Amino acid sequence: MRDWSTLRPEQISQEMNFELATPAWQYQPGHVSMANKQAEGVAYLCRLLEREGLALLADEVGMGKTFQALGVMHLLWQAKPEARVLVMAPNKSICRHWQNEHQQFLQEHCRPPVPADTAAAGAATICGNLAALCEQVRDPDKRFFLVTTHSLSMLGDGNVEGGDAGAGNSEDPAVRAKRIADGMRLDIHAALPGGFDLLVIDEAHYFRNIHGGSQRVAAGEGFFGKAAAPLARKALLLTATPSHKGMQDVRNILGFFKDIAPQPAPELLRRYALRRLRLMPTQDNNYVTKHSYRRELAVPASFGANSLSELFFAFYQKRLGKKMGRKILYGYLEGFESLGAATLPEAQAAGGDTSSKDFHKAPDSELLSAMSAEFHGLFGRLPDHPKYDATIAKLVPRALRDSDVPLHHNKHLVFVRRIPSVRELTQRVNRAYDELYIPLLLQAWGLKANDPVAQNWKASNWSRSGFAALTREVTERYSKRGEQLEAPPALDDAGGEQPAAPHDDRLGSVVANLFVVKRHAGKEDGQDGGKEGGSERTDCANVRLRFRKPESVFSLFLEPAADYRGAGYSACYDSIDGHKSLYATAARDTRLHRHKLAGEPQPPEHYVPAQITPTAQELETAWGLIHPLLTDSEREILDGWRCRIGVAENFANYLREGFLQASPVMVELYCWFTAFRLEQWKNQGKEKTRSYDHASAPERYRMFVEYAKLRMPGSLMLAYFREALPSFETLCKKIAGYKPADYKKKWTVLTQMHNPAWYASGASGDRDRLIIGFNSPFFPNVLVATSVFQEGVNLHLQCRQVHHYGIAWTPGDNEQRVGRVDRLFGRVYKELAQPGSTTLDIHFPYLERSFDEDQVGSFVRHKHGVEAAMDFCLQDAFDKAIDTTLAPGEWKQYLRTPASGAGQRPDPYGAHF
Repeated sequence: MRDWSTLRPEQISQEMNFELATPAWQYQPGHVSMANKQAEGVAYLCRLLEREGLALLADEVGMGKTFQALGVMHLLWQAKPEARVLVMAPNKSICRHWQNEHQQFLQEHCRPPVPADTAAAGAATICGNLAALCEQVRDPDKRFFLVTTHSLSMLGDGNVEGGDAGAGNSEDPAVRAKRIADGMRLDIHAALPGGFDLLVIDEAHYFRNIHGGSQRVAAGEGFFGKAAAPLARKALLLTATPSHKGMQDVRNILGFFKDIAPQPAPELLRRYALRRLRLMPTQDNNYVTKHSYRRELAVPASFGANSLSELFFAFYQKRLGKKMGRKILYGYLEGFESLGAATLPEAQAAGGDTSSKDFHKAPDSELLSAMSAEFHGLFGRLPDHPKYDATIAKLVPRALRDSDVPLHHNKHLVFVRRIPSVRELTQRVNRAYDELYIPLLLQAWGLKANDPVAQNWKASNWSRSGFAALTREVTERYSKRGEQLEAPPALDDAGGEQPAAPHDDRLGSVVANLFVVKRHAGKEDGQDGGKEGGSERTDCANVRLRFRKPESVFSLFLEPAADYRGAGYSACYDSIDGHKSLYATAARDTRLHRHKLAGEPQPPEHYVPAQITPTAQELETAWGLIHPLLTDSEREILDGWRCRIGVAENFANYLREGFLQASPVMVELYCWFTAFRLEQWKNQGKEKTRSYDHASAPERYRMFVEYAKLRMPGSLMLAYFREALPSFETLCKKIAGYKPADYKKKWTVLTQMHNPAWYASGASGDRDRLIIGFNSPFFPNVLVATSVFQEGVNLHLQCRQVHHYGIAWTPGDNEQRVGRVDRLFGRVYKELAQPGSTTLDIHFPYLERSFDEDQVGSFVRHKHGVEAAMDFCLQDAFDKAIDTTLAPGEWKQYLRTPASGAGQRPDPYGAHF
């Protein structure tokens, strides 16, 4: 399709499919659907690029802007196979997301699908910085390049990535950045005469500020160029909020890439932009906008009878008023998010956050720190903060398993503005989950909370050493009666376990930490007697290893059924030295060879299959216990995978890691095993009972399976299995970038995800694993984030609850935040298509009768007033001053509630043919 000026969506649907559930899908003129909108978007963007050389895709968040851009790129490569395309995205995580989406687009959306080997040959090249980009474009075989927006901000530093060292420190950093960027653009032109064929800018509102002397702005001016030798022949800009702070942003963004005459924003949008509103399908085949399901909720926090902390905040507000005067801007104040925790040693060790939108130090920081230190000196603790307590009550379930509440209701996305709040909220949520875990552990050991052994553990602050003492003392109660206790598993190493990160003990769950194997480089300290292979293990870690290591018969429990339904196993491998039996290894080979998985090698010669028991009774797995409890539709998914064994095996790996590493299933499994083991100890020597002590390993295993079978209905294991099943392939392809049939994938990304809550800030690394974990049913259940997760991140597969613990900077920022979960094909999307009602809940916690309530109320009222204009990208600059004239509670009338009949609305700047 070389003539883009007359492209129509009917032609687009001949080349690509935007509705995978319908393989024969074709564009239908006049039909309302998101697939139709995406086909129209590709055609219209091509027309704009042909006519103007510049196009702005400003669709509402969550409408598939990436896939529409990939559609444009695909048409470009069809017309010109050697075309070079550059995508600039905010950070490396989003670059990897583009890389994954590109591969999926080629193999699943193109007509005909691009073969895997061809798709791999055309894979995107991610460049670490602009200097690497200049080097990579010289390779004639590479067509698609990705680089971060952040790379523009690095050019003005003294040790610039381009190797510029001759300017000295006297040159202004912005001037230096522009000069270096301009030189890099000319280097690219030397390698690519005429520049890139297409430049795509993701989150283009990053270039809305043309003043202020920032390095990124200056470098962007030099790197993109305009009239003289522009970086690319055509530029496609993507942003859901082109008027992020005000209408002047539209011209500023476009002006980075083309000389734009002064014009009102509506005229520019009509000429260059495509802006449509997101539509979600309902069960009755209608389509609704966000106003039909978004629900904003006030979450008040009060001091109640805590007069001491209330007095602290009363003095704080009085001093704050004297310090800052009458006009106070919202969002800056630390006192309504944290309590000066930065003064504490663990907070000082946290490191910095690189986001300019988040704050370590605010105008009230010194005041709050001084007052908190004074309070701590008088009372030995920091004052209570009711806003934390009110928020935690929303984030933590009443019980680990409530049959009336789906698991995904435990997923919460929390945004903060203050850096200390990220860590403080994370720690408090994990401690609240511990309060759910600890009674279960005590019950499994036959203890009540007032038992002296339990009290000793509590007095140790629920420490590992305290728990080790508890397990020793309880087991000694039975050994003193002369009963033989079962020895710990003879495991020669930690089974690939990784030590917890240095800050886990401070911020993480103390119970989850019990399941972590701690590696020691030097001599063991003898803390709990569970030392092997240079590691220290609690009883929790030992039990987890039983279910993980193939030489333990209990490793069979988390293996798939032999037929992926309910069949068990009757063989194991004896190792060459005769001292080990490899159960899980034999089970895996049994499955793979029975189902003739292509390319799977034969078992090693030195393993000799042997019957586990003389009676050859099959050993069941958890899958066999779960399969009869599934619905028909769930069993249908598993049955479909029997023809795609690689997917079933990959799902098994995913479940095993999720159960053992990243969910409360491990706590449940430990409690089952401990209570079962305790029951066997108590029954030893009694008549008409099987002797657990003298039973073989397979016989003990069968006894445990019988015990677990009674507890499987209503269990966490069943709930997580059912939640993971329908979303697995989508998670692989859309979030993780894995092939669903890659059964050799070990899902190590879930390792160290044992905490119910974790955080993402500029100081936290490896954000990809947090994104994968949060989009899975597994941990983290609560993700606390600064603005680093405000844009360009998909967090929608399991979550439909957003909490604004710290208010967004602008209504545009607020919309970006909510857009992380309000997206096509996410949890809200799926529930809207099912019987019953659903909502996307947006929480605003606040401290009653304080400046905090004033600032939340001001923001909600102002946001309500500009949202209609914001849909059309026409809002004015946002007033950040706190309005203290509102009557108490008056602002709550501006909270959004689901509007019945809020169906389709006209698109602000639609596609016209």
